[in-house]
Amino acid sequence: MSGHNIELAPGEASLAMARRALGQVAGTVLAAAPPVSLGRQLTDLRGFVGRLFNRPPLGGTRVAGERPWNLALLADLDVYQRHFDAAAVALADIFTFKVHLNGAELAAAHAVFVESFIEAPVVDPGQRDFIDIVVRLIVSVSTRRMVTYTTMIRDRDDPFPAIVAKWPGEVTALLLGGGVYAAEVRRLTGVDPGVPLAPLYLENAAALLRANPSSARKFRELLQLATPWT
Repeated sequence: MSGHNIELAPGEASLAMARRALGQVAGTVLAAAPPVSLGRQLTDLRGFVGRLFNRPPLGGTRVAGERPWNLALLADLDVYQRHFDAAAVALADIFTFKVHLNGAELAAAHAVFVESFIEAPVVDPGQRDFIDIVVRLIVSVSTRRMVTYTTMIRDRDDPFPAIVAKWPGEVTALLLGGGVYAAEVRRLTGVDPGVPLAPLYLENAAALLRANPSSARKFRELLQLATPWT
């Protein structure tokens, strides 16, 4: 995926195409999943992060009157940012980090995500397109330097904080994309596709993603996520 130099907010035509593509995938591949609110979606994403690190379930921050969740909402900057925040704050809660966010870089990452549907439109929505949407999401986050974490309390027996601090964008991108994938698969199948991840797996995944962003296509393998699809 190209477009790493996009700095302006995407135009209405780009947003419309992205919403249409995302909505088509939601209406076909994910149509059988029970409906949930946006707040529940973000809570599920946080829960995925907690389970990946074998931590107790993380609580959500639901808001009364939340709109229904649909994949097409990821084309909206505020929803894109709320997904990013859910993953980043989950990491901060688990490891007692302070999060430092570059808002301009986040907006640029959102533009990369939206404009990718101009460069590579969804033609015939199917399961591979859902996987591809997760890949686009991971690439858009991992290729921008938008987040760093400062350790507030150091636990020398836990290798994860050092890994997250060394690869902040890549780890957050993988958890964000993996969380979106896992939440939808869990609703479709009733089975959580994730398992607690060993530190070495996470570090290798982050290093590979930094060296080669196209390795995001292997996110299920990198995060050891099961799949209901071949």
